[in-house]
Amino acid sequence: MSAEKAGSAPTPGKKKGGAAALVGIVVTALLSGGAAFAGVKVASGPARAEPKAVHVEPPGPTVTMEPFIATVLDGERRPHALKLTLAIELKHDGKEEEFKAFIPRARDAVLTHVRGLALEDVASTAGIEDLRKALLDRVHAVGAQSADHILVTDLITQ
Repeated sequence: MSAEKAGSAPTPGKKKGGAAALVGIVVTALLSGGAAFAGVKVASGPARAEPKAVHVEPPGPTVTMEPFIATVLDGERRPHALKLTLAIELKHDGKEEEFKAFIPRARDAVLTHVRGLALEDVASTAGIEDLRKALLDRVHAVGAQSADHILVTDLITQ
């Protein structure tokens, strides 16, 4: 008796374990999908809380000043041109007409301060924040108490 007649040898074209292979593929796909989902959840971090609503007082009138042009020095004492444009936001109950009387004094105070700056003082975000605070103090010092915020609307160095 030959091996072919006894049925012990596989015949070409017939595959063994078709159902088992299908189950293996499905299980692998499910495990891969679950691992991918878990990876995304872990990578995204903990659930984020809703941001708390912050009450912000609406701005008062805003007065835009003419641009300031000055020379500032870098660390090697080389001169650089600086153009700075500011807007002064007044307190909510501030009157624009009352503030306008202080504009010449405010311009003088701002220009005096800016001319003493170094290029590095205006080259970073922290430097701009410090500049805003210093300029607001100077504007208050000349009597313009209705000024609430200094907004830097244009800053160019060369």
